[in-house]
Amino acid sequence: MHRGAAPVGSQPRRRRKSTMQAIRQYPITDWPGIATIESQSDAKILSVQVLDGVPCIFVLLNPEEAPAEIVIHIHPSNEFYKHDELAEDYVGTFQIPSDDPRRATQAFHVFRARPTMSQREREEQAIREAYDDDED
Repeated sequence: MHRGAAPVGSQPRRRRKSTMQAIRQYPITDWPGIATIESQSDAKILSVQVLDGVPCIFVLLNPEEAPAEIVIHIHPSNEFYKHDELAEDYVGTFQIPSDDPRRATQAFHVFRARPTMSQREREEQAIREAYDDDED
């Protein structure tokens, strides 16, 4: 048997379909508050980092997929805000120089908003619930 040949009686190896992936960097230009990133709905947020003084989100995605918006929330430390744990996933924290002379840096915390149901999904759910009620 020559190098690279499959053993006798074995199944030939199937090649996996290659999925392209890329890591993209998106600067966060407005904070605190809500920001949107034009990426993909199923993209995986890897981290948030500050590069050259600019906070950036790093995202792993398939460049061949259709684009979609990712909504992120940026909250400063030591401030109150309405937080719905079911609607947000923690991404990370970044620090930048503070405008307050009493502090050298200020920390901000980034959350990814979970996708909400579309109008069509809400209508379909209402129909299913009405149907389930009729069966009882």
